[in-house]
Amino acid sequence: MDKDTTRFGNSVVSMFGYIDNNKEKIRKIVRDVLSPVLGRPAEELEGLLLFGSIDECIKKIKVFLEAGVNSIHFWPVNNYIEQIEIFSKEIIYFFR
Repeated sequence: MDKDTTRFGNSVVSMFGYIDNNKEKIRKIVRDVLSPVLGRPAEELEGLLLFGSIDECIKKIKVFLEAGVNSIHFWPVNNYIEQIEIFSKEIIYFFR
């Protein structure tokens, strides 16, 4: 059986997140919005998903890319339009 992963689309779907420099704002969003819905600890979600500053989110994405992920489907949990703009202008731009 051929195990060539380059022929398989490796994606992370439902990559929840919120990009901001304000740590308290991020913690509140994770704690009050996402954690109750997913039933997972806020600290775990904040560390794993795209929550943090632009630089922190870029570092997290690099880890996924190094693991073989080809695409990430970003799902902002608040201020959707603003977050999509930040993601497209600051995060995606970095990887071009």
